[in-house]
Amino acid sequence: MSSILFVHKILALSTFIFSVLTYPFVNEEPGNNNTEQVITILALDIPGLHNPDGRGAYDVIIKKVLAGQFAIDIQPLPPKRSLVYFDRCEHCCFSPGNTDGNFYNFSEEVRETEPMAVAKIFIFSDYGREPFRHLSELEGKEVGIRLGMPLSHNIIESIDKKKFNVQYAASLEANLTRLKLGRVEAALGWFPDSDLLFAQNKMKPYPHNKAFPVAVHHDALACKGVPERFFQVFNQGIQALRASGELQRLIGPSYAEPQ
Repeated sequence: MSSILFVHKILALSTFIFSVLTYPFVNEEPGNNNTEQVITILALDIPGLHNPDGRGAYDVIIKKVLAGQFAIDIQPLPPKRSLVYFDRCEHCCFSPGNTDGNFYNFSEEVRETEPMAVAKIFIFSDYGREPFRHLSELEGKEVGIRLGMPLSHNIIESIDKKKFNVQYAASLEANLTRLKLGRVEAALGWFPDSDLLFAQNKMKPYPHNKAFPVAVHHDALACKGVPERFFQVFNQGIQALRASGELQRLIGPSYAEPQ
């Protein structure tokens, strides 16, 4: 009998020690594990903003505000693929994105962060031509659009109603080349992507009217399944960078202030 009691005491003591050692792991709330919690960020491959080498302006900004708080894995992908992957994932973010129903049809669980900047869609014309101001001016024309890029409902509606003929290309630069060669009569392009492209390649900007964007988009992170603390850390970091002027410096002359 005494040997049986001794065994029970040993087992009880072992169980107690195990529970004490494992308690911090089994009871830890999401987000408290700081750098060990990896957040996947599915990014639109936009030269100058999200680069394959991780040195785009948004790459740098995201890493800076989350440094020491969360480990992140930024994956620049073609636009259509990044949106498909975001739809399928359970714990990730999409950048640059938001929850604006004019652009996306995300589920209710998706939340957006503080915007890093503002993007706009403009209509570009060829050198020497007058810039377009409205989608209605494109009726019957050949128009270049980057394949898979998020578009606003007014643009999608014009495409669906065949107001103009669309020629898709893999990049904004390819569409502008087609414009220069006369293969299309106009090209829809995102700002600041366009300004960054012009600056990096020392190109003369293609004519476009900056007073007449056909759509406006807040460039934030759209996230689902990430800890609440992630939003707190990111938002506070963006606000601090904006207040110090560093956010504007990192994005450069193409920075547009969220309203």
